[in-house]
Amino acid sequence: DAEAKDLALGSEIEARSARFGQLSAEIAKTKAEIEQNTQSLKQATALREEAASKFREEEKDMVQAVDNLRNAIAVLSKHQTTQALLQLDGPVLSGMRVLLRDAALKYEELVAAKAEGRGALKPSLLALESATRSAGGSGGASEAALFEALNAHGASISDDLPLKFAARVVAEANAGAGASRARGFLQVHAAQPLYESRSAARSAGIYGVLNQMLEEFEGQLSAEQKQELADQASFKEMAAAKEAEIEAGKKKLDEMQAEDAGNAKALSDAKEDLALTR
Repeated sequence: DAEAKDLALGSEIEARSARFGQLSAEIAKTKAEIEQNTQSLKQATALREEAASKFREEEKDMVQAVDNLRNAIAVLSKHQTTQALLQLDGPVLSGMRVLLRDAALKYEELVAAKAEGRGALKPSLLALESATRSAGGSGGASEAALFEALNAHGASISDDLPLKFAARVVAEANAGAGASRARGFLQVHAAQPLYESRSAARSAGIYGVLNQMLEEFEGQLSAEQKQELADQASFKEMAAAKEAEIEAGKKKLDEMQAEDAGNAKALSDAKEDLALTR
């Protein structure tokens, strides 16, 4: 009868009104969560891209420094064997000095970074220089000039030669001398960090210093490449989880909005029916 229908419609309207309020609150909360997760992922992506860009620049510099050292060592290996450092041509010696000063500055940065607590480092460049000097290098003025270039805190290099041209001069001297380059130009592959340990037995003098520097540069490059790979993997895992969370939130939102639309329609119909019964 009319009274029973009135009571039923009244109960339905009360229940649907309560659900309307619940859904409105849950929809607003879910939208906020989706927005927060989306912004969080966006910020994390920007930071990762910035870190990756910085790594690529640093890796490029380190790879070039390693390649320059390999060429310098290859050129010196011939003279070291024949005890003939004095035979280095003027342009080659100038190029070597520019390369070694650049390597020395990068090495000092490496020492400073290690000193901040990121790991122990082998003897510093100056300690290596002192040890090799005491061992009695036989390269005379040429070796002294190269040692001078290795002192990052010493007098500025007078050789007016841009780094990229110095690198070319030394590389050409290496190729021209027929010296074999241990592994050729350093090829970087994201899945294969570079590092090969060298024998502990090294020649005394500048040749030994450069081999020590090269090993430490390669070790640092390898560590940084491995860390970058780990950071990439960690980011991908985080991003996948965050994207899944966002998709789940969107699915939940769609379901709630569909329910809210149906509830709103039913509430409107119930109110209309109630008005007609009275």
